[in-house]
Amino acid sequence: MYTPNPIIFLDTPAEGMVLAVGAGRGGLAGYILLGQEGAAATVEVSADGGGSWAAPAFPHTLADGEQLRLTRTSGLTAASTLLALVPVDEGEAPGGDGPPANTGGVLANGVPVANVSAEWSTRPDGGQAIFSAEIPEGMTYLVVNIEGGVGARDIGARYGAPDAPPEINSIDDPVGTDHIFTLDNPQAGTWYIYVADHYEPPATSGATLTVTWG
Repeated sequence: MYTPNPIIFLDTPAEGMVLAVGAGRGGLAGYILLGQEGAAATVEVSADGGGSWAAPAFPHTLADGEQLRLTRTSGLTAASTLLALVPVDEGEAPGGDGPPANTGGVLANGVPVANVSAEWSTRPDGGQAIFSAEIPEGMTYLVVNIEGGVGARDIGARYGAPDAPPEINSIDDPVGTDHIFTLDNPQAGTWYIYVADHYEPPATSGATLTVTWG
């Protein structure tokens, strides 16, 4: 089963923003790229570790080990959108742990992601929604903010892998729907931002997640 999960981005470095394609929750393997709309941008895929790049023929299914490069230097305020479908697990049978969590997607700097949802379960991932962000060199802050919707939830940031220990989280905040934290001098590379339901009804839904770095 697939669900729409567009990749929304603004201007990138001149050399482009390179996203590693990996398997598992929070990765891009299995994404079906459908085309680009909005402000003009260049979409390229590499199958040899960045040695060569080519514009994909849409629809294109990203494979584990590929790289996706997005380039835009227009200076426009309007966002560019790479239309995509993301594979999700089928809902479990009655009596199971409930429907799977939102698998998340790729975050763009300062672009809000609406309708974030997560439902607690006894699965190893706890029913988290997991998003990834590529943080460039030289950044002095990483701000994660979630607000609105229903259901108490926690948020956190992991570096390098979606199951790595959290570098920072909101676990010590009062229980509630809105949380914000700032991580100083984040390491360059892939960060995984997770939204975890707070183990009591109602399940987290309708939240807006915004991640900003600079």
